[in-house]
Amino acid sequence: TGYTQDQVLGRNCRFLQGPGTDPRAVDVIRTAVANGTDATACLLNYKADGTPFWNQFFIAALRDADNCIVNYVGVQTLIEPEAGASALEDKVNSVLPLQLKGDTPGEKP
Repeated sequence: TGYTQDQVLGRNCRFLQGPGTDPRAVDVIRTAVANGTDATACLLNYKADGTPFWNQFFIAALRDADNCIVNYVGVQTLIEPEAGASALEDKVNSVLPLQLKGDTPGEKP
């Protein structure tokens, strides 16, 4: 992201958000923290130089033996635009194979 270790350690990751960050995605995370549940959201964040990037953010409540929340763990994973589109296409094709021209009854190749 271009931030130094000193700039990020101990900080909430919301400093990565910017004008294009979808507030609905942020609300998913905020609601999960308020309810003590796990959640994931795809967020548009920003590097130190202002360049936008996508990441998948997951947060989970950590509980003690009495089921009380003692902390949270958050994991962010960079989403490569090309990889994301390819993975989606592969998934769609595995569920709903593409028909080749001429495969449709009554259609001429």
